[in-house]
Amino acid sequence: MLLMLVGGVTEQADLDEVNLAYVLQDGQKVYIPSKGDKVKLEGKAYITTESGNNVIVQTVNIDENLKNGGNKKVNINTATQDELESLSGIGEAIASRIIEYREQNGKFSKIEDLQNVKGIGNAKFGRIKEQVIVK
Repeated sequence: MLLMLVGGVTEQADLDEVNLAYVLQDGQKVYIPSKGDKVKLEGKAYITTESGNNVIVQTVNIDENLKNGGNKKVNINTATQDELESLSGIGEAIASRIIEYREQNGKFSKIEDLQNVKGIGNAKFGRIKEQVIVK
């Protein structure tokens, strides 16, 4: 529906690379790659929250970045199920609860608010607090 509101897509659009069911949040941008972009942008995200005139393509593999000592943090206000599951000790059930909490209560205002989610106590929060951010 959103694509129709902005004029649709061209024949060169590669819609297979974009999750068309993704629910956008205010301020997010969607980049629809062309079929020629597929090779050079492999492993990248096409939905971003970066500001500015141009969409900045981000790497998707957050968990590998964290394992390798990177400083990429997961934004708990926009993170997908998979991104949340990449956090230490967060499985499918708790990731779902985080998303459900966010949908029912609105955006998190600080990372400590994660402790309001059932199943995230002091110990679990201590393991993930360095891996998350609130934007």
